[in-house]
Amino acid sequence: MANLVLGWELGGNSGHVHRIIALSKALVAAGHRVHLAVQRPSAFYNIVGVSSVWQAPIWPGLLKFGGVAPLGPPASYGDLLVNLGLRSASEVVGIVRAWDAILTALRPDAVIGDFAPGLMLASAGRMPRFTIGTGFTVPPVHLDLFPTLPRPDWTTTGHAPLVEAEVISTLIAAAFDRMGRPISGPVPPLLGGDHALPAVFAPLDPYADHRESAPLSPFLADGLPDLIPSAPAGLFVYLPASDLRAEQIDLICRVAQTCPVTGYLPGAPNEVLHCLSTAGVRLSPKPLSWHEIASTCTAALCNGGMGTVSAALLANRNLIVAPGGIEQRHTAQALRSHDLGLSLLHTAPEAQLDAVLDQISQSPDIARTMSLRSGFSDPCPVIEQAVTATCH
Repeated sequence: MANLVLGWELGGNSGHVHRIIALSKALVAAGHRVHLAVQRPSAFYNIVGVSSVWQAPIWPGLLKFGGVAPLGPPASYGDLLVNLGLRSASEVVGIVRAWDAILTALRPDAVIGDFAPGLMLASAGRMPRFTIGTGFTVPPVHLDLFPTLPRPDWTTTGHAPLVEAEVISTLIAAAFDRMGRPISGPVPPLLGGDHALPAVFAPLDPYADHRESAPLSPFLADGLPDLIPSAPAGLFVYLPASDLRAEQIDLICRVAQTCPVTGYLPGAPNEVLHCLSTAGVRLSPKPLSWHEIASTCTAALCNGGMGTVSAALLANRNLIVAPGGIEQRHTAQALRSHDLGLSLLHTAPEAQLDAVLDQISQSPDIARTMSLRSGFSDPCPVIEQAVTATCH
Protein backbone atom coordinates (compact mmCIF):
# COMPACT_ATOMS: atom_id res chain seq x y z
CA MET A 1 0.00 0.00 0.00
CA ALA A 2 0.98 3.66 -0.12
CA ASN A 3 3.48 5.57 1.99
CA LEU A 4 1.64 8.74 3.11
CA VAL A 5 2.41 12.00 4.91
CA LEU A 6 -0.49 13.66 6.71
CA GLY A 7 0.37 17.27 7.55
CA TRP A 8 -1.19 20.01 9.67
CA GLU A 9 0.23 23.55 9.78
CA LEU A 10 -2.39 26.19 10.60
CA GLY A 11 -5.45 26.55 12.82
CA GLY A 12 -5.51 25.88 16.54
CA ASN A 13 -8.73 24.15 17.57
CA SER A 14 -9.18 20.53 18.57
CA GLY A 15 -11.02 19.71 15.35
CA HIS A 16 -7.69 19.33 13.54
CA VAL A 17 -6.53 16.78 16.11
CA HIS A 18 -9.78 14.77 15.89
CA ARG A 19 -9.69 14.72 12.08
CA ILE A 20 -6.08 13.61 11.87
CA ILE A 21 -6.50 10.89 14.48
CA ALA A 22 -9.65 9.52 12.81
CA LEU A 23 -8.19 9.59 9.31
CA SER A 24 -4.85 8.14 10.44
CA LYS A 25 -6.63 5.15 11.96
CA ALA A 26 -8.66 4.60 8.77
CA LEU A 27 -5.57 4.80 6.56
CA VAL A 28 -3.55 2.46 8.78
CA ALA A 29 -6.46 -0.01 8.90
CA ALA A 30 -6.51 0.01 5.09
CA GLY A 31 -2.85 -1.02 5.06
CA HIS A 32 -1.18 2.32 4.35
CA ARG A 33 2.01 3.50 6.02
CA VAL A 34 1.21 6.84 7.67
CA HIS A 35 3.59 9.55 8.88
CA LEU A 36 2.33 12.68 10.65
CA ALA A 37 3.95 16.11 10.38
CA VAL A 38 1.85 18.30 12.62
CA GLN A 39 1.63 21.57 14.49
CA ARG A 40 1.40 19.88 17.91
CA PRO A 41 3.19 16.50 17.88
CA SER A 42 2.42 15.86 21.57
CA ALA A 43 -1.24 15.24 20.67
CA PHE A 44 -0.43 12.30 18.39
CA TYR A 45 2.30 10.14 19.87
CA ASN A 46 -0.08 7.46 21.18
CA ILE A 47 -1.89 6.67 17.92
CA VAL A 48 -1.49 2.96 17.28
CA GLY A 49 -0.05 2.13 13.86
CA VAL A 50 1.31 5.54 12.87
CA SER A 51 4.88 5.11 11.61
CA SER A 52 6.34 8.43 12.79
CA VAL A 53 5.39 11.87 14.12
CA TRP A 54 7.25 15.02 13.03
CA GLN A 55 7.08 18.71 13.89
CA ALA A 56 5.54 20.66 11.00
CA PRO A 57 7.14 23.98 9.97
CA ILE A 58 5.88 26.90 12.05
CA TRP A 59 4.36 29.88 10.27
CA PRO A 60 5.24 33.40 11.55
CA GLY A 61 1.61 34.13 12.40
CA LEU A 62 1.62 31.31 14.98
CA LEU A 63 4.60 32.63 16.92
CA LYS A 64 3.89 34.35 20.22
CA PHE A 65 7.22 36.17 20.11
CA GLY A 66 8.68 37.57 16.91
CA GLY A 67 5.59 36.71 14.87
CA VAL A 68 3.37 38.89 12.71
CA ALA A 69 0.05 40.56 13.45
CA PRO A 70 -3.02 40.02 11.23
CA LEU A 71 -3.75 42.82 8.75
CA GLY A 72 -7.53 42.64 9.17
CA PRO A 73 -10.56 40.46 8.42
CA PRO A 74 -9.62 38.20 5.48
CA ALA A 75 -11.62 38.64 2.29
CA SER A 76 -10.25 35.44 0.74
CA TYR A 77 -8.20 32.35 1.54
CA GLY A 78 -5.19 34.24 0.21
CA ASP A 79 -5.80 37.04 2.71
CA LEU A 80 -5.96 34.44 5.46
CA LEU A 81 -2.50 33.13 4.54
CA VAL A 82 -1.09 36.65 4.40
CA ASN A 83 -2.47 37.26 7.90
CA LEU A 84 -0.61 34.14 9.06
CA GLY A 85 2.73 35.23 7.61
CA LEU A 86 2.85 34.70 3.85
CA ARG A 87 4.30 38.15 3.19
CA SER A 88 7.67 37.64 1.56
CA ALA A 89 9.52 35.25 -0.73
CA SER A 90 11.89 34.53 2.16
CA GLU A 91 9.02 33.20 4.29
CA VAL A 92 7.88 30.97 1.43
CA VAL A 93 11.42 29.65 0.95
CA GLY A 94 11.76 28.87 4.67
CA ILE A 95 8.49 26.96 4.87
CA VAL A 96 9.05 25.04 1.63
CA ARG A 97 12.62 24.04 2.50
CA ALA A 98 11.50 22.79 5.90
CA TRP A 99 8.87 20.62 4.22
CA ASP A 100 11.42 19.52 1.60
CA ALA A 101 13.55 18.05 4.38
CA ILE A 102 10.59 16.06 5.75
CA LEU A 103 9.50 14.84 2.31
CA THR A 104 13.05 13.84 1.38
CA ALA A 105 13.34 11.82 4.58
CA LEU A 106 9.95 10.10 4.25
CA ARG A 107 9.59 9.80 0.43
CA PRO A 108 5.77 9.65 0.41
CA ASP A 109 3.64 8.44 -2.49
CA ALA A 110 1.06 11.14 -1.66
CA VAL A 111 0.44 13.86 0.91
CA ILE A 112 -2.72 14.86 2.76
CA GLY A 113 -2.92 18.33 4.26
CA ASP A 114 -5.19 19.59 7.02
CA PHE A 115 -4.85 23.37 6.60
CA ALA A 116 -1.28 22.81 5.33
CA PRO A 117 -0.69 25.16 2.36
CA GLY A 118 3.09 25.01 2.84
CA LEU A 119 3.02 21.25 2.40
CA MET A 120 0.92 21.68 -0.75
CA LEU A 121 3.51 24.11 -2.15
CA ALA A 122 6.49 21.91 -1.32
CA SER A 123 4.90 18.82 -2.88
CA ALA A 124 3.46 20.55 -5.99
CA GLY A 125 4.29 18.61 -9.14
CA ARG A 126 5.98 15.85 -7.17
CA MET A 127 3.12 13.63 -5.95
CA PRO A 128 -0.68 13.58 -5.53
CA ARG A 129 -1.91 16.12 -2.96
CA PHE A 130 -5.16 16.01 -0.98
CA THR A 131 -6.60 18.66 1.32
CA ILE A 132 -9.04 17.86 4.14
CA GLY A 133 -10.78 20.02 6.73
CA THR A 134 -13.83 22.22 7.03
CA GLY A 135 -15.31 24.31 4.23
CA PHE A 136 -13.42 27.37 5.45
CA THR A 137 -9.98 25.71 5.39
CA VAL A 138 -10.48 23.78 2.12
CA PRO A 139 -11.08 26.30 -0.67
CA PRO A 140 -11.96 25.23 -4.23
CA VAL A 141 -8.82 24.38 -6.21
CA HIS A 142 -10.21 24.43 -9.78
CA LEU A 143 -10.39 28.23 -10.10
CA ASP A 144 -7.80 30.76 -11.25
CA LEU A 145 -8.23 32.75 -8.04
CA PHE A 146 -9.59 31.93 -4.60
CA PRO A 147 -13.21 33.10 -4.33
CA THR A 148 -14.01 36.05 -2.12
CA LEU A 149 -15.37 34.98 1.26
CA PRO A 150 -18.87 36.12 2.23
CA ARG A 151 -18.61 39.69 3.46
CA PRO A 152 -18.68 39.67 7.27
CA ASP A 153 -21.52 41.74 8.68
CA TRP A 154 -19.97 41.85 12.16
CA THR A 155 -17.53 44.59 11.15
CA THR A 156 -17.51 47.65 8.92
CA THR A 157 -13.74 47.88 8.67
CA GLY A 158 -11.07 45.77 7.00
CA HIS A 159 -8.41 45.92 4.35
CA ALA A 160 -9.16 45.55 0.67
CA PRO A 161 -8.96 42.06 -0.83
CA LEU A 162 -5.48 41.20 -1.99
CA VAL A 163 -4.99 40.62 -5.70
CA GLU A 164 -3.59 37.13 -5.50
CA ALA A 165 -2.40 37.04 -9.09
CA GLU A 166 -0.17 40.04 -8.34
CA VAL A 167 0.73 39.45 -4.69
CA ILE A 168 0.73 35.84 -3.55
CA SER A 169 1.62 34.28 -6.90
CA THR A 170 4.49 36.79 -7.21
CA LEU A 171 5.85 35.76 -3.82
CA ILE A 172 5.58 32.09 -4.69
CA ALA A 173 7.21 32.55 -8.10
CA ALA A 174 10.06 34.56 -6.59
CA ALA A 175 10.62 31.98 -3.87
CA PHE A 176 10.76 29.03 -6.26
CA ASP A 177 13.02 30.94 -8.66
CA ARG A 178 15.36 31.55 -5.73
CA MET A 179 15.38 27.80 -5.03
CA GLY A 180 16.14 27.02 -8.66
CA ARG A 181 12.83 25.28 -9.38
CA PRO A 182 10.54 27.65 -11.30
CA ILE A 183 6.84 27.07 -10.82
CA SER A 184 3.79 28.51 -12.51
CA GLY A 185 0.05 28.18 -12.67
CA PRO A 186 -3.02 29.47 -10.82
CA VAL A 187 -2.69 30.09 -7.09
CA PRO A 188 -5.53 27.85 -5.76
CA PRO A 189 -4.08 24.46 -6.84
CA LEU A 190 -0.58 25.51 -5.75
CA LEU A 191 -1.71 26.28 -2.22
CA GLY A 192 -4.83 24.11 -2.05
CA GLY A 193 -3.59 20.86 -3.54
CA ASP A 194 -4.92 18.69 -6.36
CA HIS A 195 -7.96 17.19 -4.62
CA ALA A 196 -10.10 19.28 -2.23
CA LEU A 197 -12.15 17.20 0.23
CA PRO A 198 -14.08 19.59 2.50
CA ALA A 199 -16.16 18.02 5.27
CA VAL A 200 -19.00 20.36 6.19
CA PHE A 201 -22.76 20.71 5.97
CA ALA A 202 -23.39 22.64 2.75
CA PRO A 203 -25.23 25.58 4.41
CA LEU A 204 -22.15 26.21 6.56
CA ASP A 205 -19.68 26.06 3.66
CA PRO A 206 -18.51 29.59 2.75
CA TYR A 207 -17.53 28.32 -0.71
CA ALA A 208 -20.77 26.43 -1.40
CA ASP A 209 -21.50 28.41 -4.56
CA HIS A 210 -18.11 27.51 -6.04
CA ARG A 211 -17.87 23.75 -5.35
CA GLU A 212 -17.75 21.30 -8.26
CA SER A 213 -19.18 18.54 -6.05
CA ALA A 214 -21.01 18.26 -2.73
CA PRO A 215 -18.83 18.31 0.41
CA LEU A 216 -18.36 15.28 2.62
CA SER A 217 -20.18 14.97 5.94
CA PRO A 218 -18.46 16.73 8.86
CA PHE A 219 -15.84 14.95 10.94
CA LEU A 220 -17.19 14.11 14.40
CA ALA A 221 -14.88 13.08 17.22
CA ASP A 222 -17.30 10.44 18.55
CA GLY A 223 -19.21 9.57 15.39
CA LEU A 224 -22.90 10.22 14.83
CA PRO A 225 -24.44 11.24 18.17
CA ASP A 226 -27.43 9.45 19.63
CA LEU A 227 -30.78 10.97 18.81
CA ILE A 228 -32.64 11.88 21.99
CA PRO A 229 -35.78 13.68 20.78
CA SER A 230 -36.71 15.31 24.10
CA ALA A 231 -35.07 16.37 27.34
CA PRO A 232 -35.72 18.77 30.23
CA ALA A 233 -35.27 22.43 29.36
CA GLY A 234 -31.64 23.29 30.06
CA LEU A 235 -28.39 24.57 28.61
CA PHE A 236 -25.05 22.88 27.96
CA VAL A 237 -22.02 25.17 27.69
CA TYR A 238 -18.75 24.23 26.00
CA LEU A 239 -16.37 27.20 25.87
CA PRO A 240 -12.58 26.80 26.08
CA ALA A 241 -10.85 29.41 28.23
CA SER A 242 -9.46 31.19 25.16
CA ASP A 243 -13.00 31.98 24.01
CA LEU A 244 -14.52 32.77 27.40
CA ARG A 245 -15.20 36.47 27.98
CA ALA A 246 -16.62 38.41 30.91
CA GLU A 247 -19.94 39.11 29.20
CA GLN A 248 -20.42 35.39 28.50
CA ILE A 249 -19.68 34.47 32.11
CA ASP A 250 -22.30 36.97 33.23
CA LEU A 251 -24.81 35.65 30.70
CA ILE A 252 -24.29 32.02 31.77
CA CYS A 253 -24.74 32.96 35.44
CA ARG A 254 -28.01 34.75 34.66
CA VAL A 255 -29.30 31.78 32.63
CA ALA A 256 -28.48 29.50 35.58
CA GLN A 257 -30.90 31.50 37.74
CA THR A 258 -33.70 30.37 35.44
CA CYS A 259 -32.92 26.82 34.31
CA PRO A 260 -30.32 24.04 34.76
CA VAL A 261 -26.94 24.73 33.16
CA THR A 262 -24.14 22.18 32.69
CA GLY A 263 -20.72 23.36 31.58
CA TYR A 264 -17.40 22.06 30.35
CA LEU A 265 -14.92 24.94 30.22
CA PRO A 266 -11.41 23.54 29.69
CA GLY A 267 -8.64 25.79 30.97
CA ALA A 268 -10.94 28.26 32.71
CA PRO A 269 -9.33 29.98 35.75
CA ASN A 270 -10.40 28.78 39.19
CA GLU A 271 -12.04 32.11 39.99
CA VAL A 272 -14.25 31.80 36.90
CA LEU A 273 -15.19 28.23 37.77
CA HIS A 274 -16.01 29.32 41.33
CA CYS A 275 -18.19 32.16 40.05
CA LEU A 276 -20.13 29.82 37.77
CA SER A 277 -20.46 27.12 40.41
CA THR A 278 -21.75 29.65 42.93
CA ALA A 279 -24.36 30.73 40.37
CA GLY A 280 -25.58 27.14 40.14
CA VAL A 281 -23.78 25.91 37.03
CA ARG A 282 -22.97 22.19 37.19
CA LEU A 283 -19.38 21.94 36.01
CA SER A 284 -17.85 18.84 34.44
CA PRO A 285 -14.10 18.26 34.82
CA LYS A 286 -13.99 16.24 31.58
CA PRO A 287 -15.60 16.23 28.13
CA LEU A 288 -19.11 14.79 28.01
CA SER A 289 -20.52 12.52 25.33
CA TRP A 290 -23.37 13.87 23.26
CA HIS A 291 -25.61 11.23 24.83
CA GLU A 292 -24.87 12.78 28.23
CA ILE A 293 -25.25 16.31 26.88
CA ALA A 294 -28.50 15.75 24.99
CA SER A 295 -30.08 13.91 27.94
CA THR A 296 -29.88 17.01 30.11
CA CYS A 297 -30.56 19.99 27.84
CA THR A 298 -32.52 21.41 24.94
CA ALA A 299 -29.82 23.87 23.81
CA ALA A 300 -26.03 24.06 23.57
CA LEU A 301 -23.79 27.12 23.77
CA CYS A 302 -20.37 26.85 22.09
CA ASN A 303 -17.74 28.94 20.32
CA GLY A 304 -18.78 27.85 16.83
CA GLY A 305 -16.22 25.09 16.26
CA MET A 306 -17.42 22.98 13.34
CA GLY A 307 -17.31 19.67 15.23
CA THR A 308 -19.46 20.91 18.12
CA VAL A 309 -21.84 22.78 15.81
CA SER A 310 -22.33 19.72 13.60
CA ALA A 311 -22.82 17.37 16.55
CA ALA A 312 -25.38 19.69 18.17
CA LEU A 313 -27.41 19.87 14.96
CA LEU A 314 -27.27 16.09 14.52
CA ALA A 315 -28.21 15.53 18.19
CA ASN A 316 -31.36 17.64 17.71
CA ARG A 317 -30.41 20.43 20.07
CA ASN A 318 -30.89 24.16 19.59
CA LEU A 319 -27.61 25.91 18.93
CA ILE A 320 -26.21 29.13 20.40
CA VAL A 321 -22.77 30.34 19.34
CA ALA A 322 -20.42 32.90 20.85
CA PRO A 323 -17.74 32.88 18.13
CA GLY A 324 -14.09 33.65 18.69
CA GLY A 325 -11.87 33.28 15.61
CA ILE A 326 -12.50 34.22 11.98
CA GLU A 327 -13.74 30.78 10.91
CA GLN A 328 -16.12 30.62 13.87
CA ARG A 329 -17.47 34.06 13.01
CA HIS A 330 -18.19 32.97 9.45
CA THR A 331 -19.90 29.86 10.84
CA ALA A 332 -22.00 31.98 13.19
CA GLN A 333 -23.03 34.19 10.30
CA ALA A 334 -24.02 31.16 8.19
CA LEU A 335 -26.00 29.61 11.06
CA ARG A 336 -27.91 32.83 11.43
CA SER A 337 -28.48 33.23 7.68
CA HIS A 338 -29.89 29.70 7.35
CA ASP A 339 -31.90 29.84 10.59
CA LEU A 340 -29.85 27.02 12.09
CA GLY A 341 -28.89 28.71 15.34
CA LEU A 342 -28.56 31.86 17.42
CA SER A 343 -25.42 33.96 17.07
CA LEU A 344 -24.62 36.09 20.11
CA LEU A 345 -22.31 38.11 17.85
CA HIS A 346 -25.37 39.29 15.97
CA THR A 347 -27.56 39.79 19.06
CA ALA A 348 -27.58 43.04 21.03
CA PRO A 349 -26.18 42.56 24.57
CA GLU A 350 -29.43 43.67 26.21
CA ALA A 351 -31.38 41.08 24.19
CA GLN A 352 -29.08 38.09 24.68
CA LEU A 353 -30.60 36.69 27.85
CA ASP A 354 -34.13 36.58 26.43
CA ALA A 355 -32.81 35.14 23.14
CA VAL A 356 -30.93 32.35 24.91
CA LEU A 357 -33.88 31.51 27.16
CA ASP A 358 -36.07 31.39 24.07
CA GLN A 359 -33.71 28.83 22.47
CA ILE A 360 -33.78 26.75 25.65
CA SER A 361 -37.58 26.76 25.83
CA GLN A 362 -38.17 25.92 22.16
CA SER A 363 -38.52 22.35 20.93
CA PRO A 364 -35.65 21.57 18.53
CA ASP A 365 -36.52 21.12 14.85
CA ILE A 366 -36.71 17.33 14.56
CA ALA A 367 -37.46 17.41 10.80
CA ARG A 368 -34.25 19.36 10.15
CA THR A 369 -32.29 16.99 12.36
CA MET A 370 -33.64 13.90 10.60
CA SER A 371 -32.76 15.40 7.23
CA LEU A 372 -29.16 16.02 8.32
CA ARG A 373 -28.86 12.57 9.88
CA SER A 374 -30.22 10.82 6.78
CA GLY A 375 -27.46 12.26 4.65
CA PHE A 376 -24.63 11.78 7.14
CA SER A 377 -21.81 9.31 6.57
CA ASP A 378 -18.32 8.92 8.01
CA PRO A 379 -15.95 10.93 5.76
CA CYS A 380 -12.88 8.79 6.57
CA PRO A 381 -13.71 5.82 4.28
CA VAL A 382 -14.42 8.21 1.39
CA ILE A 383 -11.05 9.93 1.81
CA GLU A 384 -9.23 6.62 2.25
CA GLN A 385 -10.76 5.25 -0.95
CA ALA A 386 -9.83 8.41 -2.89
CA VAL A 387 -6.23 8.20 -1.69
CA THR A 388 -6.00 4.49 -2.38
CA ALA A 389 -7.41 4.87 -5.90
CA THR A 390 -5.00 7.69 -6.72
CA CYS A 391 -1.94 5.89 -5.39
CA HIS A 392 -2.58 2.64 -7.29
